[in-house]
Amino acid sequence: MILEVSQLNLSFDQKPVLKDFSFALNKGEIACLLGPSGCGKTTALRTIAGFEQPDSGKIILNGKTLSDGLTFIPPHLRHVGMVFQDYALFPHLTAAQNIAFGIHKQSVDKRQQRVKELLDLIELADYGERYPHQLSGGQQQRIALARALAPKPELILLDEPFSNLDADLRTQLSKEIRQLLKKENTSAILVTHDQHEAFAIADKIGLMSAGRLNQWDTPYKLYHEPADIYTAHFIGAGVLLQGTVTDNQCIQLPVGTFHGPLPSLYKNGDELHVLIRPDDIVYDENSLITAEILDKDFKGNYFVYTLKINSGETISMQIPAHYNHTIGSHIGICMNLEHLIAFSK
Repeated sequence: MILEVSQLNLSFDQKPVLKDFSFALNKGEIACLLGPSGCGKTTALRTIAGFEQPDSGKIILNGKTLSDGLTFIPPHLRHVGMVFQDYALFPHLTAAQNIAFGIHKQSVDKRQQRVKELLDLIELADYGERYPHQLSGGQQQRIALARALAPKPELILLDEPFSNLDADLRTQLSKEIRQLLKKENTSAILVTHDQHEAFAIADKIGLMSAGRLNQWDTPYKLYHEPADIYTAHFIGAGVLLQGTVTDNQCIQLPVGTFHGPLPSLYKNGDELHVLIRPDDIVYDENSLITAEILDKDFKGNYFVYTLKINSGETISMQIPAHYNHTIGSHIGICMNLEHLIAFSK
């Protein structure tokens, strides 16, 4: 275990920002704190870094207590690297000098060796003499990461590091930075509101809401086994439809009947909220269940249709691009639900 965060509580002006906030991170793991603006994820990161002092709780890094009721280690003594949202590179220093900034106490030979090693690692070996303004956003991001890695910290914290980049570059850099951190065997925590970034980079994701961790889990389990309705709504795309358990252990829904196995706790007549994702609905021109197309979003090789079903609720459906139906028309649909995600009402 590299990091243990236990029962953190923190308030600003008597307003709670973190509430009983706890998780643990293994050595070499990359984690992500995910959630909407204002949920407390950046405050959690700043508290781990030492920029905020919690009202109560404990932070232990590699067996050393950083913060509890009696101890508070300041940021510069925590051996934690930080990559800020704006990268915070020194404009008057070259890329190589920026990387070397945190290891200035080492000998010249050791500094030069570490800088070369990191420039090679981030595949910018020929960019060491360039200044930040001569680098692209993605290159600046990699230099900022290399600077944080230079002192070989026990943990690296990244605060929304891709927010200033376009969507394609964010996805690419997420994968690249994951590979870099894994090569260095460095544990890291990333903060983001973008679940695609979180899925691309993280071994574990902590979904936050109003200062609490709703669920701390792998990306796969977060998507397929959400702990509550909030998590089901936030992760992926989908809507919750009302379903009723029938006497033959099926669930009747407005878009069809689920015939798969049900947990034993569900009884005949129980009403449930069932998560329906866009890929759970398929086009079927022979189906007796129809829906009105309210909107469609062209994605190149497929459309995402927004449909109004007979119950008056709206759902989404992915459909191959060669099915180009007009908005306002009615189409036949059927449910192809293979993995049940349901919550009792």
